[in-house]
Amino acid sequence: MRSVDKMEDIKLIKTIEENLHAAKEAGIEFNPDGLGEKWESQVPQESRRFINSDFTLREDVIRNFRGQTVFIYDWPCAKPGFMTILRRLIDGNWRGRYKVLRGRLKLLKDYNCADLLKKYPSSTVGNPNLFSYKGYKYTWRWTRHIYLLWLFKQVLEKRLSSDFVSMDIGSSYGVFSNLLKKEFPKSHHVLVDFPEQLVLAHYFLGKEFPEAKIASMKEIRGAGRINREFIRKYDFVLLPWMYYEKTQPKSLDLLTNFSSFGEMSKKYFDYYLRNEPFKSTPYFFTCNRFHSHSTYKNDISVLDYPLSEFSKLHFDIFPVISERYRRHGILFYKFFPYPSQCFEFIGVRKPLEKKGEL
Repeated sequence: MRSVDKMEDIKLIKTIEENLHAAKEAGIEFNPDGLGEKWESQVPQESRRFINSDFTLREDVIRNFRGQTVFIYDWPCAKPGFMTILRRLIDGNWRGRYKVLRGRLKLLKDYNCADLLKKYPSSTVGNPNLFSYKGYKYTWRWTRHIYLLWLFKQVLEKRLSSDFVSMDIGSSYGVFSNLLKKEFPKSHHVLVDFPEQLVLAHYFLGKEFPEAKIASMKEIRGAGRINREFIRKYDFVLLPWMYYEKTQPKSLDLLTNFSSFGEMSKKYFDYYLRNEPFKSTPYFFTCNRFHSHSTYKNDISVLDYPLSEFSKLHFDIFPVISERYRRHGILFYKFFPYPSQCFEFIGVRKPLEKKGEL
């Protein structure tokens, strides 16, 4: 890392630490109960990997959070080298994963969106382990967001203004918001997640967009309201999930969620989908499991989503999560299905459409 880059990196990390302390002073509960079986255990466990007890950051982990798969698992999970090559040759589990990685590129080409992967190869922020194949560099998770960007462009690009305001619930470290911002530079993005996840998002987006205006806890605490005017002052707003209802009605053009609605408890599922700002947001874009009960104990299915409030613009089976393999013996692998396929839905809210407010 060059000395100038290192200084900027240290400055960014210091800013993130200041916002962590601001969150603590605001009385934010970092590990609340009732999040659902996956996140109740994962949030405190993963947070300890990069946040010290005094709310300083472990800089070595932050700089390598994708390579070390902090919070979010991804493939490849190891850097190229002799042992990696050996495991790909003799370990059926690893060979199956690389088959999936090769298949992801074929899928993107089949949907005519591989050009977006060429335009936006996987970011190197967080030092990820990249898969280089046929001139492309990507990870398993990155290809999913490339496909979602393509789907956004197919259905929503001509319906939204270039400076649209989007909220992504369960944003993780912000890959989808990052891609949207690169494709639509005038757009504004609210990322909603656990405060700990937003630490990684702040680092990722701060490195990807060094000149971006990013609102985190210090700015949010000082704001009287989280409304459209406030959001449009920034490129990114990092909103802890417990501040979701503080977002004023009609502040957003689009609300998105990919996977996590189906992973949370019914309590928090309803918290997001039965309240503002969702109730006044014109467009809804989601990809989630048809049913979650086979993996999670929440009994959420596609029938629980308020899709009837929207006129359908697009509905289909999500093709990206379609195959996986497990070790069969030592050298071999075999296909085994996901417990549930996922649906993809894009809709426009009916009352707004009828009133001609769009």
